[in-house]
Amino acid sequence: GEKRLLTTFECKILYLLAKNKGEVVKRETIECQCWGEDKVHDFFVSRSLDVFINKLRNYFKNDQTVEIKTLRNVGLMLKEKID
Repeated sequence: GEKRLLTTFECKILYLLAKNKGEVVKRETIECQCWGEDKVHDFFVSRSLDVFINKLRNYFKNDQTVEIKTLRNVGLMLKEKID
């Protein structure tokens, strides 16, 4: 594959998801770990998280073994697809 340099936020988000691979990570947890406790539930932080998740998904779009899944109103999960 292609090598990419990730931004600080992309790294933090991907690290949290990878550390908890196969488990749901609440959006609030990601927001708190990446932006700070005072930014949890902040509209702009929430939208930023969506943008970063979309960018990470695009980075993995050609890798059929990795999926970042959204569980609506719950959180996010990094899944490893094994065929």
